Amino acid sequence: MKKIFLALFLVLPLTALAQTPPPAPAVEQQVAPVAATQNTITTTGPVSSKTTIDVGTYAGQALMWIAAVFSPIIGTVLTKWLLQLAANAGVQGTELLRSKLQDMIVNGLNAGAQAAADKLKDKDQIEVKNAVVAWTVQYVQAHGADTLKQLGLDPTSPQAIEAIRARIETAINDPAASTPPVLDPAAAPKV
Repeated sequence: MKKIFLALFLVLPLTALAQTPPPAPAVEQQVAPVAATQNTITTTGPVSSKTTIDVGTYAGQALMWIAAVFSPIIGTVLTKWLLQLAANAGVQGTELLRSKLQDMIVNGLNAGAQAAADKLKDKDQIEVKNAVVAWTVQYVQAHGADTLKQLGLDPTSPQAIEAIRARIETAINDPAASTPPVLDPAAAPKV
């Protein structure tokens, strides 16, 4: 294919030259002389001429062409990048709020266990646990109201209380969480 284009590129101009007719002989024409006029320009100072090439219009045209060609591509990439950034920020923000809420719950469990230890000294573990859970719910509602609102929950709503109780149970059953030993399940009796 390249050879065909090369042959056409070389042969076509030669054939065009071969088909051109020879030039016609020159014919002299008699032209009447025209009276010459002379214009005289007078100036008051020295005359100088500077040639200035204005590239502003060329640069403007180049910029318009670049903008027309690359704007959709840059716009698409920029939009995708901004959407990913916003999505990542939202996920990270929610995770930080949840982590903060979980830390408040663990703090509430530890503070509630200390408060309940003296009052419920002779009670069984279930009563102690219920008292600590109730105290922790109040603690989180008081200290974590802003965090709960940012997560989209009203601190006094039943949904928020259920969410707090669920996180409390998760914290109590999580071996990695530092919860008070009074909340650990009692050892099963040996049979």
